[in-house]
Amino acid sequence: MNCYCFKAAAVALLSAAAISIQSCTPEETVEPPVITSGDITVPAEAHTATLSYSIENPVSGESIKAESDQDWLHSFNYDTEGEISFEVDANTSDGRDARVTLSYPTAEPVTVTVTQMSAGESISLEPETLSFLPEGGDLSVKVVSGRA
Repeated sequence: MNCYCFKAAAVALLSAAAISIQSCTPEETVEPPVITSGDITVPAEAHTATLSYSIENPVSGESIKAESDQDWLHSFNYDTEGEISFEVDANTSDGRDARVTLSYPTAEPVTVTVTQMSAGESISLEPETLSFLPEGGDLSVKVVSGRA
C-alpha cells in the first residue's frame, strides 16, 4: 500500500512540475497591424485612381476598407493587394480635397488626403512607368505641370 501512495504522490508531483514549467514560458507578443499610406494628387478629369498602402503585421483573413468624406470620390475596389482603386468624378471648378480613412481590424485608422486639381490644371510624368533595380542607381523623371 505504501508503494501505491508513493507512486501516486510522485505522479502528482511530476504533473505539478510540468504544469509550472509550462506556465513559466513567456507568452508570445503579437504586434498589432499598422497601416501605411500617403496623400495623393489626381487630375481634374473623371477617372479611376489608385491609392497604394501597406500593412505591417497583417491578420490572416482580414482586409482593408476605405471611406471618403466626399461623394465625388467613391466606388472603392480592393482586388489588388497593396492598392485601393476608386472612381473620381470630374472637377469643373477649383481644386478640392477629400479625406479617405483607411481602416483594418485592430489597427489604428489612417486618414490620407486626395487632392483633385482644378479644371484646366494638368500634370504628367515622362516616363509614365518607372522600374527600380534592387542595387539602386540614378533615374531621371520629367514632371510637366500646366494650367489651361
